Amino acid sequence: MQSGLISGKLLSPRPTDKNVLGVHQAFVQYSSNRAPGDGRTVIKIGRQELTIGSSRLIAASQGLNVKRSFDGISGRHTRGKWAAAGAVARLVKIVPGAFDDPPDPDQDFWGVAVARQHTMVSGSTLGAYYLGVDRKLSQYAQGIGPESRHTFGVKVAGSAGRFDVNNDLIIQAGTFAGLPVRAWAVSSSTGYQVGSGKIRPRITIGLNAASGDADPNDQRLESFNPLFPGTSFSGIVGLFGPTNLFDVTPSIQAPLRRNLLLAFESPFYTRMSSGDGLYAIDLRLLIPPGTNEARFVGANPGIIVSWQPYPHVGIVGAVTRFLPGAFLSDSIVAGGFSFYSTAITYRF
Repeated sequence: MQSGLISGKLLSPRPTDKNVLGVHQAFVQYSSNRAPGDGRTVIKIGRQELTIGSSRLIAASQGLNVKRSFDGISGRHTRGKWAAAGAVARLVKIVPGAFDDPPDPDQDFWGVAVARQHTMVSGSTLGAYYLGVDRKLSQYAQGIGPESRHTFGVKVAGSAGRFDVNNDLIIQAGTFAGLPVRAWAVSSSTGYQVGSGKIRPRITIGLNAASGDADPNDQRLESFNPLFPGTSFSGIVGLFGPTNLFDVTPSIQAPLRRNLLLAFESPFYTRMSSGDGLYAIDLRLLIPPGTNEARFVGANPGIIVSWQPYPHVGIVGAVTRFLPGAFLSDSIVAGGFSFYSTAITYRF
């Protein structure tokens, strides 16, 4: 079950802001017996969260007020160092009332992924995935129309000593309003653990770049579609989607105790193309191109505290400040704004 409530005035409401009460997950699961040396198969049918290929593109999106789920069938098979997964599903449409969230007939999803552990070095994972989306109506700065998008990606992740990496290389093809789509994105996160005492801070540099449309009058669409993303592209707050955006995010995480983590991060956002606008995490066009020619969107420094006082209870608090850049100098957020958040999670 899920209930996500919100109060106060919203200048830019999202469909993920409010859901009085609804069924978030309800599925039947089959799991094969697993003997030494045998593989294991898991199949789920019903309403469920999905992660196929990369959590950057398909995620439950914990950073939003209402989490995302799908109606459909998914499967996963693991054997030795290999793992394969696939799904055919329809996004669950968020309706603000109670028990009124139907599958969205305008958003179909399908995908497959395969990965192998310890491919190059111990602790590494190399994977490839294909994700397909068909939407009856999508909106970009170029216009509004039906969209069929095919996403091909390669993922490399792992750790060696004090270093860890998590990288995605993504290309997209398809059609939008009957015209060709050509887009791309790269996402990289590199971490390094400092020291060897009780407090061992981890320093991370995140780099994300996703294509934007160079010319809205050109028939070919070059705007990247992030599909159903979480907040990994845009910090814990999830202010912006990755479309037409380049960001650099330095961060540091310090485990003050075994169950207490203090983190600081500061994303810096720049538009990739002045011919395309600024998008939200759900692909809504927040500010169209033509407002001005500036590319720097702004910075969003913040402090995050994560505390787990009991094995089943987690508490996360965040305080951030958005510092607008030249592109937003004439917008409603020209003076910047602060954001405060507290989340309590009980898992059983």
